[in-house]
Amino acid sequence: MDDVEPCPACGALPCDWANNPFATLAPAAPVEDLRAIANEAQFLIDRIRSWADWSLDAETLANEWNGHVDPPLSRLSKLLATLDKPQGVGDNEG
Repeated sequence: MDDVEPCPACGALPCDWANNPFATLAPAAPVEDLRAIANEAQFLIDRIRSWADWSLDAETLANEWNGHVDPPLSRLSKLLATLDKPQGVGDNEG
């Protein structure tokens, strides 16, 4: 048991991760990266909620989207692109 390293997904020692049907969903990034993604996602959610003022005209809504929603959406997309994809995600071509 001394040679066993903690599970990279959950940190448990020992871990039954290999027998888990969701093993391919193990985090592929350091916790700091996942926190950055979670923070950016929450920021984007807050922006979308504040953006959706349906009393505004279409041009103002578009301007609000481009200025307040699209930037955090782009940042979140870039953060997600830095992660390794779990097996089976994005494998469908065509």
